[in-house]
Amino acid sequence: MKKTTKRALALLLTALMLLAMTACGGASSGSSNAAAAPEVGKYAIYEVKSDDVTINGDMLKTLGMDTSSLELRADGTASMTLVDESTDNMTWGDGKLTADGESIDYKYDDGFLTISLDSEQITFKKS
Repeated sequence: MKKTTKRALALLLTALMLLAMTACGGASSGSSNAAAAPEVGKYAIYEVKSDDVTINGDMLKTLGMDTSSLELRADGTASMTLVDESTDNMTWGDGKLTADGESIDYKYDDGFLTISLDSEQITFKKS
């Protein structure tokens, strides 16, 4: 149990670092085809993975991550809330979320959007 708790904490810290990276800087223009993109919409956190540990459902709630969300707007801008820390200074398009010149890859598949950072993945489900 201690190992799982430590890994969950590591995932939580990774998510906070992701938010910190996107919290700096102003928004720039997003994807010109964003209005027609299937990614447009609001998402709720669904799952966090790191190597062989998966956090979802009740564990997300226990860790206080269940209110984490992502919104991709048709104008190419985005906002994200992770563990009660929010940013509105993001753009998206071409498989990337960008803030202050830094980009994070994402993959969209049938209502699920997954952000990858090294061996960690945060998956959001379209709501």
